[in-house]
Amino acid sequence: MPIIQNPMIRTALAVSLAALSLSGCDANNAQGDFRIAAGAVPSGIFRTVDGMTPLNGENDPDDWRTAPIYVTSGFRVNRRAAPNPVQISGSGTVTIEVVTDARIPGGLQLVARDGFGGRTVLTPFEDISKGFTVFTFFPSEIVGAQAGDLWRLVLFDSRGEPVTYGDLQIEQ
Repeated sequence: MPIIQNPMIRTALAVSLAALSLSGCDANNAQGDFRIAAGAVPSGIFRTVDGMTPLNGENDPDDWRTAPIYVTSGFRVNRRAAPNPVQISGSGTVTIEVVTDARIPGGLQLVARDGFGGRTVLTPFEDISKGFTVFTFFPSEIVGAQAGDLWRLVLFDSRGEPVTYGDLQIEQ
């Protein structure tokens, strides 16, 4: 391997390599922060009937963001959990629609989490290909859910990394 003799080129190369390694750290740190936020106690909701239009201007800006490791895949939530709030005793379903520009190996799984460690798997891993995917569940499938509860819905990839999350309010 040739040794670079020019000090300016050697310095530029060292700075470039350092910047590249630090940007990898930033991505890991950002995903770690996202993972912590996804596992936090639910707080606030995007109040909606159709998953797109906020009711009464209520919009939790923390809900339904895309994980840093999936931003470059074109992943986004097209329609947030709707309706929200939802009636636990109703016969209707909650729907979340996502879209991506790339296949997500291993798929995604939807999980509901309360603020006390309770966890309910709502869908098995769904194969995610380019395009739209819809996740649907009945609110009554959330084990232990009661009127007045707030639950965090998290889409996990097959490695256990959160891809997106948002909160769901349960009503009578």
